[in-house]
Amino acid sequence: MKNKFLLLLALLPMMAQAQITKVTEEQKQQALQHVTEFCNLLTQWGNGQRTLDTKIYALCSGNDCSAYDDVSTNKETTLRNYLLGIQKKYPKSLSIHLSQPSISNCEITYEPELTMSSQVGSVNGNMDPYAFADITTLQTASYKNAYMAFKISHTISGHSNNATRLIIYDLNAKKITAYISGQGTFVSFLEGLNLMTNGNYKNAIQKFEVAMANQRSSLYKACNLFACMCSAYLLDYQTMIRYGKSSGDAIMSKYCDMMDYLIKEDYTACLLAITKCEQLISQSGGAGNGFLSTLYSEKGIIYSLPNDIGHNYNVEKSVDNFRKAIKLGNVQSAYMLFDAWLRDDNYDNYLSDREPLKVLEWAAEKGHPGAILQMGKMAEVENPNDKETPIKWFTKGANLGDPFCMACLGRILISTGEKTKGCSWLKKALEGNKLETQIEVYSHLINDKWWPKSRSDVQSLLDSNSTPTTNTTSSTSSTSSSTSTSSATSSTYNYSTPSYHYKKYHGPFNKAKDEYIGGFSMGYIQKQWVVDYDNGETEKMGMFDDDKYLKGIQVGFRIDPQFGAGFGMNTGLFYEYCWAKSEEEHDSYGAYHYTYEEHGLYLPLHLKFTMNFSKWFQLSFYGGCAINYGISGIMYLRGDDTTYDSIGVFSEDDWRRWNFMFEYGASIRILDLQFDFSMARGLNDWSDTEGYKIKQGRPMNISMSICF
Repeated sequence: MKNKFLLLLALLPMMAQAQITKVTEEQKQQALQHVTEFCNLLTQWGNGQRTLDTKIYALCSGNDCSAYDDVSTNKETTLRNYLLGIQKKYPKSLSIHLSQPSISNCEITYEPELTMSSQVGSVNGNMDPYAFADITTLQTASYKNAYMAFKISHTISGHSNNATRLIIYDLNAKKITAYISGQGTFVSFLEGLNLMTNGNYKNAIQKFEVAMANQRSSLYKACNLFACMCSAYLLDYQTMIRYGKSSGDAIMSKYCDMMDYLIKEDYTACLLAITKCEQLISQSGGAGNGFLSTLYSEKGIIYSLPNDIGHNYNVEKSVDNFRKAIKLGNVQSAYMLFDAWLRDDNYDNYLSDREPLKVLEWAAEKGHPGAILQMGKMAEVENPNDKETPIKWFTKGANLGDPFCMACLGRILISTGEKTKGCSWLKKALEGNKLETQIEVYSHLINDKWWPKSRSDVQSLLDSNSTPTTNTTSSTSSTSSSTSTSSATSSTYNYSTPSYHYKKYHGPFNKAKDEYIGGFSMGYIQKQWVVDYDNGETEKMGMFDDDKYLKGIQVGFRIDPQFGAGFGMNTGLFYEYCWAKSEEEHDSYGAYHYTYEEHGLYLPLHLKFTMNFSKWFQLSFYGGCAINYGISGIMYLRGDDTTYDSIGVFSEDDWRRWNFMFEYGASIRILDLQFDFSMARGLNDWSDTEGYKIKQGRPMNISMSICF
């Protein structure tokens, strides 16, 4: 279902930048003086003045601040343990030298002050009304602190482990907070936050991963949660689930369980996970209230699914949960409630008068593109003489990038005499392939009265530079997305009889989203003989003693049409060439070896099931029989580039030319490239001798097809 990922969006942060607070020159000099004193004291301490540890701790945030123990464990530890490790191994002295810090070798990282707000947004950047939701916006309002990382050289006399160290200085506390190698947990966390607020989610995750390497850190949970958010924005839901569960947060972990069930379309288990998530939020005193509107919205969607899809159909519960989500400000739930009411007459029994239209208008005002389009269409019908209202709605949708609204706006502007402006919007509607995508999304609306039904409708209007020849009122009066009405005002709608015929759930189940029926294919194959002895032993072999299989190439034409609901055939005809070569042997005449070459035909006959995720991605599984016919097979005796002898393997009526197999496999199609992976077990016995059976199978068959 297109709407099954909606619950993700309550977590997705859309980031904004704020002005950076600059560190003053005076603060830089104070930090430099502080760090310089630390370097001097640590050098003296290492060279024998072991009573200086108190002064060293006084310069730091405490004796438990982070340090890097390169003396024993080579792991991040506390400053106290770092010094104790040195003292234990070198009780008298250890000749340490720290270079003098400088401003030029200092990097400043700012700690952002984050605020949160909510807005309507698209999860994937498209104008699909089912991909919109209320998105939590995480913003950098200001920067509450800064950390200065001084690079210094740490050398030890007589040791080769000289390295660059970082001394991290806390500007607010005026203390050193870490003496480390690498970036360190806290600095990496802050850098991740700053990258995240700039929309650089991939690199932000890398920084959070660096910080998460120290699982003892108090920031481990926060790093997982922010990495979870970044993964959601990258539409990497499995990674999002992994980070969410790794965070150790009970609410987030259960939320991710729910996500996992949702992706698997196990809606019953998903409802149980939602209930548990709600209980955890209640027990936490409302710590996860931000999830609630999304949880209610998802429950409303699941309860709206018919039993042949979700097995939880309950209109009363669906309406109740949609209302709860709307009360919490969830705009997507308002559109989904209207959409469910429009599709299912049973919703009339549980909704108050005009409630669907009220929530639709509210969603449109909040910027939901599907609601905006519906409002524009209804306004166009309600009063054909009122051009201002539909223009207002279509303009709002067009400015959001909705190609349907652009087309409708262009059409109505042309009808009012604004030909130039109207044609401009028609041209924008035709840019790229967004209009075709929208036509697919709104396929449940399209009938003989809908406009536009296709790209050519918009192109024809643009080419003619005029309004359609049919009466504007009659052609648009039936394009209301919710009702047929003759009221003269927009305040009253007769919504009991929708104007459109709606197909349930966007048309037939698992409908093919392209017209490919086959293509040119080439691949790599392996043939293998399996010998099953009567004593239970099994041996696998190729043509020669040292071979495990016979290898070859395959070219031909693949045919795999779909008949409906994803079911179809996988067949075709392929030419195959296989070869093998024995180990070099020697006798009194010199060196020689055997080679084998085989030419054949291959015909698969498989039943196939395809999961049509989109026009550019399909996943298929198939199984059935396959037939291989050996045209010729020749064994050659060769040496020193000379062929001494050859013999045909197959006689004219040799039944071993035919090989019957049971075959199974899978394929992945990306755009017009299809990759097939299959294996086969031989069915017919090649042996003429009692005591064993020989069958030829295929441990591997990999191919790539260009579909057309």
